[in-house]
Amino acid sequence: MILLMGLIGTGKSTQGHILAERVKCPWISTGELLRANLTPSQRKQILVGKLVGDEEMYEIVEEEFKKLGADKNEFILDGFPRTVAQTRWIIDKVRSGELQLKAIIYLQAPKEEMKKRLLNRGRADDTETTIAERFKKFDEETVPVLDYLHGEGIKVNEVDATPSVEDIAASIAKVLELD
Repeated sequence: MILLMGLIGTGKSTQGHILAERVKCPWISTGELLRANLTPSQRKQILVGKLVGDEEMYEIVEEEFKKLGADKNEFILDGFPRTVAQTRWIIDKVRSGELQLKAIIYLQAPKEEMKKRLLNRGRADDTETTIAERFKKFDEETVPVLDYLHGEGIKVNEVDATPSVEDIAASIAKVLELD
């Protein structure tokens, strides 16, 4: 499993697709899984920039892991974990042998630049208000994930998400020693 992490707008999905094609494995986007499986109340939460709860995420992700045979097969996971609790959950699965962790890629970029990207992509949930809420959630919940991973001695590979799509993909390939 390769975990793709980063602030919304850093190109996790784009890079996930490119990487999945390159290493010939499935790409799982928790964002896409959520959009496909949302209840009306969850949909309301997302539209105002809130995240789905940890327990609900575990169920959705666990179901996808079963479909993929994630204990034996390589895959790219985009958008999960987003909280320290989710990180503990997935690292426990790695430590118990249920999942194999190949690498964590953290795409980083300035918020102002990501805000411009998000507003330009034109999705219904990309408004000034929801973007601000998601940035706030990222700072409150996902930044501590990085601290947790570092504290556990788990390597997080930081990749600059501001250059071109091709340059970012090349940086990820270099980190993963794919060349």
